[in-house]
Amino acid sequence: MAWMWFPLDVAFLDKRGTVVASYAALAPGGRTRWHAEAVDALELPAGTLAATGTLNGDTIVYTEVNS
Repeated sequence: MAWMWFPLDVAFLDKRGTVVASYAALAPGGRTRWHAEAVDALELPAGTLAATGTLNGDTIVYTEVNS
């Protein structure tokens, strides 16, 4: 969140893509606790987690796109 000027939703994912922790509308400069099982952090526009109903334990499926 360093150098961010607006809040973000953040979901921490384990190696299977399962949400192990989530933070809604994390303030600029905000910090979270360490989540040892997380291998990825998904940063989203604030409100996305609520709008999609994403909860801890959900699995996120995504495809990386190389440009």
